[in-house]
Amino acid sequence: MMNNPHPELIKLMKHLARRAGEVMMKRFEGHYQIYDKPDGTRVTDVDLEISDILQETLAKEFPEAVLFSEECGTHEIIPGRPHLIIDELDGTSAFIEKRLGFSHQAAYFDPADGLTFGLIYHPWNDHLLSAFKGRGVSLEQGRDRYPLSSPDHPEFKDFRYAHPYRYRGKKYRRLLERIGVDSSQIVLTDSTRTHQFALGQIDASIMLMERIPEWDWAAEKLIVEELGFYHGYLNGEKARFGVEPPSDNPGYLICPMNLESALRASVLEAIESPERG
Repeated sequence: MMNNPHPELIKLMKHLARRAGEVMMKRFEGHYQIYDKPDGTRVTDVDLEISDILQETLAKEFPEAVLFSEECGTHEIIPGRPHLIIDELDGTSAFIEKRLGFSHQAAYFDPADGLTFGLIYHPWNDHLLSAFKGRGVSLEQGRDRYPLSSPDHPEFKDFRYAHPYRYRGKKYRRLLERIGVDSSQIVLTDSTRTHQFALGQIDASIMLMERIPEWDWAAEKLIVEELGFYHGYLNGEKARFGVEPPSDNPGYLICPMNLESALRASVLEAIESPERG
């Protein structure tokens, strides 16, 4: 069992998550401005206010750490330094649309031990899902805390697959059809996806993206791996903070560890073989 290199770190990260949640819920009804970022995504005053809180608090409480977050910093990884990998408000579009599909995500990277702690906090139901490497996963609501074990899965043929809620194209549905997945096995997901994995509501997720920003996968990776899932690239390599994806990366996969090889091979065959029909 791994020792916590910073005994107060988990407490601090949970405190910051709940502070971020307070800002989100206080301004959820629309008391903010919306801006377009150069990459075409949107950001709000809420994201930026949380970013300011993170920078100010970490400068005082954990100055040796590098803040590697979506809305602040240069996104430069500094070798030998601890990093906090944070998405201030994951699901900005859901937030803007007043849908309960947003969260705060944070992970801690230790230069010696890699990713060691991760959390995902949903302020609208006060659910905080967290994992410490080698110590399992827990779900907290208020003062109640529940340890979570690896979820049960149906037979492989009955697996339930995640589908991005906001994705309107047919790419994922066509891929799932080609590997034999019925439409009844497709589950729409948003920032609650990791909770769905933890609670046994979905069994696999295929993400056909060459590169996903670290703040979008670091916390989820640690949590699902502690629950017995594979989380990595479709070529079989695991995603690692500070290491770029393989060239020509076809995408990412989350699924039960014991079926990773079989499912990965099926997905790659479906991607690489000519489209039928």
